[in-house]
Amino acid sequence: MSSAKAHIIFNPVAGGGRARKIYPELMAQFKARFGDEYRLSITENKGNATKIASEISKNGTPLIICAGGDGTINEVVNGLFGKYDKLTERKIYAPESEGIKE
Repeated sequence: MSSAKAHIIFNPVAGGGRARKIYPELMAQFKARFGDEYRLSITENKGNATKIASEISKNGTPLIICAGGDGTINEVVNGLFGKYDKLTERKIYAPESEGIKE
């Protein structure tokens, strides 16, 4: 069981790399919201978010936050649901977005 309140999966190349530019602001917002009670995983390559989401979904973290674009969201959903025959309660919240703005 994880002691973290949230686990953030961040894709720095989302939005053609624009996500990297907003990283400091994004991390400040997470720190303000969760203090030190969150974990962060930064994706390194295609398919990495799927593996990360699958692993952390098993440790009891109550909230998984996907910070990336459509591809990252797709990978995280596949990691959470793709390999399960029986699902525990999982909720997906996808706020409307116009992508990463500069």
